Amino acid sequence: AWKFFMGGKSSLTFNFTLSFLPPRGLWLHVRHLAAAGGEEGIEEPKAMLDVRVNERYVKHLHTLKPSHHFEEESWKIPSSMLKRGANSLFMRYLDGSTHHYWINHLLLSPSSLPPRPT
Repeated sequence: AWKFFMGGKSSLTFNFTLSFLPPRGLWLHVRHLAAAGGEEGIEEPKAMLDVRVNERYVKHLHTLKPSHHFEEESWKIPSSMLKRGANSLFMRYLDGSTHHYWINHLLLSPSSLPPRPT
């Protein structure tokens, strides 16, 4: 798991290589959590992030509400964002976030179906 503690300072970069461009793009499947607890005195508890592939936004100012359970989301990455050869996925935990953010699982896939738990 990856933990993000400092809004505006925590980030994660993944580099990946494509030998061909998938005509229908890819899907980023993510299992993540904005850790619940300590909401007293916080007007709007949240964790916010930007997700980019090759400097283009997949998600901008994406907000998760605090929870005690991981949630799964799948985000489309159109082929127009991808290139043959080296690519980069960048996630930044944004200023204004009030809760720790955890990533349990990331998967790039040509399928829109999320992975089955094993």
